[in-house]
Amino acid sequence: MKKITMKGSFMNTRIDTFRRILQIVLFSYIGLYSLGIVLIDILNVFGSQRIMEWYTTTGDFQKHKVPLLWFALKAQGGFTEIMQWSYLFVGTVTIATMAYFMRKWRISGHRWFFVWTLAMVVLFAEDTLNTRHWLRHVITRAIYGTPLVTHTVGSLIEIVSYGLMAVLMILPPLMLWRIVTKNKKTLRWLLVGYASYAVASFFSATRHVFEWYMKTGDALLRWTGLIRLPNWAAANETIITGDLEHAEMARTLGFYFMDYVVEETLELLGAGLLAIAFLMLFRDVSRSFAARTKKLSAQTGAISEPSQT
Repeated sequence: MKKITMKGSFMNTRIDTFRRILQIVLFSYIGLYSLGIVLIDILNVFGSQRIMEWYTTTGDFQKHKVPLLWFALKAQGGFTEIMQWSYLFVGTVTIATMAYFMRKWRISGHRWFFVWTLAMVVLFAEDTLNTRHWLRHVITRAIYGTPLVTHTVGSLIEIVSYGLMAVLMILPPLMLWRIVTKNKKTLRWLLVGYASYAVASFFSATRHVFEWYMKTGDALLRWTGLIRLPNWAAANETIITGDLEHAEMARTLGFYFMDYVVEETLELLGAGLLAIAFLMLFRDVSRSFAARTKKLSAQTGAISEPSQT
């Protein structure tokens, strides 16, 4: 029993260390790229926008054609998304590991952790492979005979897809409410992570409804005066004229501002907070098991002593 308790304590220490590293990396990255956007894209400190101009006119980087730091960092498959996928992977592995140990330790509710693992696998697949787009393509082709449909139909399919994922993600913590709410700090991290991802998912699913993404983004850029900055104005012109690889329909820089800066930041924050919360939850469950094991060991010792006398 003592060996199990010591092993659990060592594991908890390692979990906490890894969690702190993830926290530092997450918030440092968000802070640094936010500072970079201000210093380079907005203030052009020491003429630093020349770096982005070189970046978008050199070799393989020509495909970007938008000389803005936030566009380069947050483009599809860019560094921000890779970080997000990494956090989702950590969260998925953590939940799967918890499911394994809870079954091994015979803790009630372990089956719901397997369901939670499935939900994270679905979320990871959606984020890395954009499975909702594939689903929209299949459904619209089956119903209309073509994948090219109105934004309203496409948005409706995406909303239903996100809704099913939401049910799959929300059900496990509800069924494990006693475990999840035991540590209030863990619960706060989990709730903020869920909220961040929920808002980002809602934004993504409804982006083409009344084209509110483009209208809101354009209004923000006009209100802040950013659209009048040379590089921002040039980028907007590049996008409007369609001289951008993979550009769809009549988009503007405002649309990409909402997509890359607002939505991608929320998704990264959500993925990071979920991974951190899952590690905290794993630590809490492990501590609870160690405490229970220690208590049983003490009770066993107390019972065996009188029988020896």
